[in-house]
Order: sequence, then structure tokens, then C-alpha cells
Amino acid sequence: MTQDIDARLDKIDSQLEEIKATMAKIAIQAEQIANLQRQLDALWKKYDKMSEDMILMKNWQAACPRGELDKMEAKVENRMTLVWTALIPLYVSLFAMLYHLIKGGSP
Repeated sequence: MTQDIDARLDKIDSQLEEIKATMAKIAIQAEQIANLQRQLDALWKKYDKMSEDMILMKNWQAACPRGELDKMEAKVENRMTLVWTALIPLYVSLFAMLYHLIKGGSP
């Protein structure tokens, strides 16, 4: 009879150890879940802040005069073309004069 009671107590003891190990695993998993929840909350806060910034950017871009900027860019390109058109002959003349000076000829 005492052997039977000892066997039952050993069985209950091993079951309690298994329950203890399972509870430890559950506690670790609960902490991991809580940590993930905190990280997810932080991520959503960043997303919400980014969404607000995106709305501000969209409003700013909507106010941007794209057509006027394109026209200004075209004008600048035209002026630069005119400048280079004038500069290239001047550079050619300058190099010709330098060549004559270095060669020792008279202009």
C-alpha cells in the first residue's frame, strides 16, 4: 500500500514538474508576445507619423507650380544654348591667338 502511494506521489510529482516546465514556457511566450506587441505599437506610431508627413508633402506638392517651373527650365536651357553659341567661337579665336603667339608669328 505504501508502495502504491509512493508510486502515485512520484507520478504526481513528475506531472507537477511537467506542469512547472510548461508554465515556464508559457511565461516566456507571454513575455515575447508582450514585447512584440510593444514593438508593433511603436511601429504603428511611426507609420501614423509618416502618414501625417505624407499628407503634408502631398499638400505642398499640390501647391507647387509645375508648369511655371517647366517654362523656367526651358528658358534657362535656351539661354545656356545662346551662351555656348557665343562662347565656342570666342574660345576658337582665343586658341588661334594663343597658337600664333606661341608659334611666334605676327597677328
